[in-house]
Amino acid sequence: VRVIFWIGSVLVILGGIVYFFVELVGGISDGDAGRILLALFGVPIGTIVVLLVFRLYAEISIVIFSINEALQEMAASMRRRPM
Repeated sequence: VRVIFWIGSVLVILGGIVYFFVELVGGISDGDAGRILLALFGVPIGTIVVLLVFRLYAEISIVIFSINEALQEMAASMRRRPM
């Protein structure tokens, strides 16, 4: 899960960088101040929000796997114990 998190984080950051330059160049070439402001403020904020949501998803996945592992250990210890 940690490897997937780091790969996903790199992809999100690269996507944010690409989207930043696409909006910035598009805004400059069209003379659209809204696209320039989106590139300067919206894209970095959006990238950070996506990174935080992705981190939350990864942490929840780690917790679920940890709970599963603990439950399997408990079940195995119950099977070994004589009644």
